[in-house]
Amino acid sequence: MTETINHIAITNDWESENDNVEGPLTLILGTCSPYNPTLDIQSDFYYGRIAKRGPGNYLWKTIGTLHHNNKNYFQGNLENKLQEMNESKFIFMDIINSITFTYNNQDDFTEYKADKIFKNFSDQVLFTNKTNGIQLQRTYNSNILEVLRNKDSIKHVINTLGRTNGGFDFGPKDNVRTAFITDIRNICEERNIDFDIESLSPSPQAVGGNVEEFQNWVQTKILR
Repeated sequence: MTETINHIAITNDWESENDNVEGPLTLILGTCSPYNPTLDIQSDFYYGRIAKRGPGNYLWKTIGTLHHNNKNYFQGNLENKLQEMNESKFIFMDIINSITFTYNNQDDFTEYKADKIFKNFSDQVLFTNKTNGIQLQRTYNSNILEVLRNKDSIKHVINTLGRTNGGFDFGPKDNVRTAFITDIRNICEERNIDFDIESLSPSPQAVGGNVEEFQNWVQTKILR
């Protein structure tokens, strides 16, 4: 049996909003946020999910603090997010469009989906090839290659994979991912685009008590 789960950005066509940013300078790459149709409140945009408890993702609240002296300036407000993207000249794309799961036991997969995908879909789970009899096959986002080839204004590519994974060189082995990232690197080299692997993750677990460090990273890498 198989089931494919799309990135919420694909389901909701978030990438089309990038076309409204005139002359973007920075492309921010992330991984994948799976679309969960059972949620009462869906995320309105990349990094925009409102946490039910805890600090939640730090990306937009950090930009709100730095540019508007209000960490909640972008919370639940897509219009403010899109205006900031246009003013600060950055756009978003994620490297994975969907994941196809192959499994034998429906009950096991239903439990796995609830606990590992919809509850807390970490990059460690995301880049696993096989676990507990469930195989994962990732479909990578070829639109990234087209954007890098065709948007002459882009000068920087950064990512939010974090301090350890920002270089995209991590296990388990995935030849498709390796070839895909190599294509990105080659296009950046051909077009004199800075492919920056100095990465920090905006997740609350990664930021922890290092809020100032993350603020400095956002100021330097995104807001420039």
